[in-house]
Amino acid sequence: MIQRVEITLCVGLVGVCIIGLLGDEWDAVYGHISDVTPEDWLESLPEHDKPMEGIYTLVCDVDHPEDDDQPLKYSVVEVKAC
Repeated sequence: MIQRVEITLCVGLVGVCIIGLLGDEWDAVYGHISDVTPEDWLESLPEHDKPMEGIYTLVCDVDHPEDDDQPLKYSVVEVKAC
């Protein structure tokens, strides 16, 4: 099942911090990001525009596989500057 989620990030000197999650399946996304660390999660996303530092929002379609052992799959739909 694919759900749209908005993920607001702050990228700075100390790394990547998730500062907001909106969408029906935000809790699954938060759990996945927490499991792999925000920095590793961001690096694993498909290529997208991102600032070196600052706050921005990723609008992503997130595929939640039927099998809970499979990782979530992200498709970046839009990047919004904040």
